[in-house]
Amino acid sequence: MMKLQDFFTKESKQTLIDPTNGFFGEAILTYEFTRNRNVLNLTHSNSFNVRARIRVLVPGIGIGMADGNPNGYQNYPVYLKTSAALRCTTQGVSATLKKMFPKTLNSSVETNTNTSDGTTSSRSNEHTNGSSSSNVNTFGVQIGGGAFGDVPTFNVGLDYSHSWESSHSQSTSSGTGASQDRQIASGSEMSVKDWSSYGTARNLDGAATNNVIGEITEWVWAQSYPWDIVQFHQLSGTTVQLPDYVLKRLQINDTVNGSPVQILQPPSHLSLLGLDFTMMAEWEVTFPSDLTSIEEVDIHHEFTLIKATHTAGADIPTVTLNTAGAMDAIIDETGIDLGQYALQPLKISGLRATGVGFKDNLFDVVPTSSQNFKIVSIANDLLVTGSGFDGVMSTSFSNANKSAEFTITFKTLDVHSEFTLMIRHWLGEGSAPVILSCQINGLWTETIVVDRTEGHGGQNNTSSIVLRDTDLTSVNFHDYLVPGTNTIVVTVTPEDPAATNNLYILSALAIDDNS
Repeated sequence: MMKLQDFFTKESKQTLIDPTNGFFGEAILTYEFTRNRNVLNLTHSNSFNVRARIRVLVPGIGIGMADGNPNGYQNYPVYLKTSAALRCTTQGVSATLKKMFPKTLNSSVETNTNTSDGTTSSRSNEHTNGSSSSNVNTFGVQIGGGAFGDVPTFNVGLDYSHSWESSHSQSTSSGTGASQDRQIASGSEMSVKDWSSYGTARNLDGAATNNVIGEITEWVWAQSYPWDIVQFHQLSGTTVQLPDYVLKRLQINDTVNGSPVQILQPPSHLSLLGLDFTMMAEWEVTFPSDLTSIEEVDIHHEFTLIKATHTAGADIPTVTLNTAGAMDAIIDETGIDLGQYALQPLKISGLRATGVGFKDNLFDVVPTSSQNFKIVSIANDLLVTGSGFDGVMSTSFSNANKSAEFTITFKTLDVHSEFTLMIRHWLGEGSAPVILSCQINGLWTETIVVDRTEGHGGQNNTSSIVLRDTDLTSVNFHDYLVPGTNTIVVTVTPEDPAATNNLYILSALAIDDNS
């Protein structure tokens, strides 16, 4: 089942390996990216929300039920430090830490995501026919009598009327209604037995190097029982200096059959059975308006694990901290294209069609002969990037490859709608025809020939490619699309590369639902 949240998510599973001491765990890194049109302070900014969820698993030493740990408890984890930082080489980018979890935790990890989708549609039709007819006949007789002097008078009157009425009525009414609802909620909750967590934000002064932007988040996870490594980590050599009441937790001195017996107590249950910790941080990343490259960030992680050992002694146990054998690992997720990950699926906003018009003020990165371009639809559901154009939005094929290229990226969770790609374009005056080779999802290729100037031809300078036709009775039945992310790479080449007046103009493109 597709979840809406997955359309914005990048996830990887990484092994934690120290260059000297080898494997010590694994990290599951989950990132979510959403576009944020920030209008705070009466302004408008090109911003993205970047959420990083870090889950770290470290094996424990086991319980040792078979032998009872006769040599003590060797090299169990007591301290884990992790961090996350954003890096970006684009000048003028800023980042602000919005959320961090956990901040301080003294004692389970629960993360939850709830997604609900609802669609309601209704249609009503009402048709009424009616007719009536009436035939009315009316008869009347009037009789009157009297006297005029001595002469009697008598009067008789007769009247008749007839009426016929006929009427006919007809009414038709119809209505349709549709509603769509999607909700996403996520949360995190954690409690830890015998361990504590401390979360901090660093680089508050912005002094960090290596292209770090915004705050660096750092978490320290430390055993707090039976001995607290944060509170007690003073060393004499490698031996930890612990007070008497803590040492008595680690070793019970008793007498059995008159002989002294030292009963060594284990470390925390997590140190025995393994660690499984989850952290989360969220930043708002804002890019300047005059971009010359697409919005990309790197996410840098550092991991440090320290282990300890304690063994039985005649009166007190010996506890050692293996600081010299501290295990470190670095993970970098590089070149994350925020625009692609933050792109919304088609029709998620309720619109049947989406498109872009290639106008100067709508570009995130304006095309030049030496610069790739980027533009996103207003609904943030269609992304177009490319190169080889001289300006907005034409090419004379003057580059070394004698070609131009643009990539259309969109997402869909719809497996039924019949989508069509429409491109509005034409030739410059006197130009020879050009050929568009459209490779869809790396598997299918459609070819378009453009041979008309603006305002000429029978299709209003518009070409179309049906991306999905679900009519099983049609010879054109096909489906080029996949659930998730789809790409169409369009390569534009002149039919005659040697011609000196080749000119291709791209005006707009759209994806429409024809179902």
